[in-house]
Amino acid sequence: MLAEGLRFLPLDGFYHFGYVTQDLDSALERLGATFGVARYRRRFNAPWMEVVHARTGGTQIEVSQFTSEAPQMYLDFIPDTPGEIRLQHLGYKVETLEKWDDLQNAIELHRLATPLNVSLMDGNLRAIYVDTCATLGFYLEYLYFSGPALRLGDDIPQIR
Repeated sequence: MLAEGLRFLPLDGFYHFGYVTQDLDSALERLGATFGVARYRRRFNAPWMEVVHARTGGTQIEVSQFTSEAPQMYLDFIPDTPGEIRLQHLGYKVETLEKWDDLQNAIELHRLATPLNVSLMDGNLRAIYVDTCATLGFYLEYLYFSGPALRLGDDIPQIR
């Protein structure tokens, strides 16, 4: 039997908003004109994914554009209008491996689908997408960083 604190998905440790778009250049124009997003990091995280990251205070904004080879969990959220962005996930940091194990236990207890579950950089970077679309309308992404992975976002600028 799981301890009482391990029964639920955590909602603490909010880290970033994860948006998708069909046209990253148009989306960046719109974000710049509306919210003053003038500085960001832009790169390919996969052959099928170009992503922009920016910070505002302690919160990160992520906007991604995908090719047709991307997993369906991303493609299903792409808006029809160029320049439009759509929330695809909220990202949460998990601070310890013990809490990561607790998260895995809660996911299993509730039999939630996890269309993406990866461990990279010798386990120093872990990411899992939990399908909460039926309840929330979007995914929850949980991330664990340790060792060299702690520096992955050091080059993400503040938006202004």
